[in-house]
Amino acid sequence: MEYTVEDISPVKKKAAVTVDKEEVNSSLSATTAMYKNTVNLAGFRKGKVPLRLIEQRYHDAIYQEARMNLINVHIAKIMGDETVEIVGGLNVEPGGEFERDKDYHYTIEFDTFPQFELPNYEGLDVEVDKGLLPEKASLDDLIENVRKKAGKLVPVTDTDHVGDGQYANVDFTFSDHGNVIKELDTKNFLLKIGDNQVLPAFETLVKSVAVGKEGEAEITFPEDFLNKEYQGKTMLAKVRLNAIKKMEYPEINDDFAKSQNFASLASMKDSLRIGQEKGLENLTKNLVQQKMVDVLLKMVDFPLPPSLVRAQQTNIIQDMAMSLERQGKSIDEYLNNEELLKQITPRAEYYVRSTILLRTIAQKEGLQVTEKEVSEEIMRLAHRTGQDYNELRKQLEGNGGIFMIRDSLWADKGADLIFARGKYTLVDKAPETEKSEQKADADQKTASAETSQA
Repeated sequence: MEYTVEDISPVKKKAAVTVDKEEVNSSLSATTAMYKNTVNLAGFRKGKVPLRLIEQRYHDAIYQEARMNLINVHIAKIMGDETVEIVGGLNVEPGGEFERDKDYHYTIEFDTFPQFELPNYEGLDVEVDKGLLPEKASLDDLIENVRKKAGKLVPVTDTDHVGDGQYANVDFTFSDHGNVIKELDTKNFLLKIGDNQVLPAFETLVKSVAVGKEGEAEITFPEDFLNKEYQGKTMLAKVRLNAIKKMEYPEINDDFAKSQNFASLASMKDSLRIGQEKGLENLTKNLVQQKMVDVLLKMVDFPLPPSLVRAQQTNIIQDMAMSLERQGKSIDEYLNNEELLKQITPRAEYYVRSTILLRTIAQKEGLQVTEKEVSEEIMRLAHRTGQDYNELRKQLEGNGGIFMIRDSLWADKGADLIFARGKYTLVDKAPETEKSEQKADADQKTASAETSQA
């Protein structure tokens, strides 16, 4: 195999490859031999089918597989010879037919990491506004938060009408001129009264109905209702109140602590206090790292691989879609919205730029990301999203997502390094413009980090 490489841009290359006929024939023979051990043809024992017949019968599949096997070998060689990493945007253009006894020509275009000179990242000294950190909660508040999470719904029997702060189990339908809207037909919906979960008129209807009874009222949807199909429409709502419930909370004592997997109330208090301290410590570290990255990014400029930006845009949109779905909403109406893409592009570019910078620092320092670390990160992602580990890994390996996970871990090591070698000061108050920029940057980093792992 012979090839030449040209730079299309600082982050895109094109390789023109010539494969001699001997290599073509060798790849075809090897692939055909693999088929020989697996195919079954009538009249022949398994493994005894003539190679010529196998190649004729499975011609298209064999030639495609042999061609791709060669290309994958060539890509690995080009990466090694040229000391470049293909990060995405891979596009193979055939220059002719892939045939036995003939040379084969093709070109490959691919994105690479930019080459740039790192700024001095030793001994960075930054200031971070204390106002960006949350105030410490009292120990009583921490315990109360745990207590609220441990609450359980219990039946209410001393009234037949639901009130504010209670929960209504309801069936309801909406009909438009006598036609029931199927997508709004709901059974056993649990509605907390007084929590602004639904339209005020609908909540008023629910409060007017006695347990085991039904009621109806005309409900007008607001002009800015999320589902455009119902905006401004008036429909007949029918409601049945199945049951009333209230939240009951446990007493704060040793038994409560044990129910939360603590040895005692005293150990629970210690754990909550230590957990809050650790959380504040980690948040401070994240803010400091963010400020240090911002300082470094102002000292360097480099182009971004388009494929990495596109991948991050996709991740952000998918993350937004999941978030909306958890709220019972849909992102469908935004998917073709150019304004949405315009809004998320700076966030995607920022994430890619900071990741490349920190990854490059980590590489220069000889830091490594192990296969174990990658596997553990995929395991965490699988647990968080409720996916099967093996299926998720297969998916990530197929779409290149596993490289994004590796690069993110590499960037984390780079961020830890500049933090360890730098210093910071928490100041009482930064100028409002700087404070808002720091807060936006911190939010952006947190959201981007969560997206890259989803």
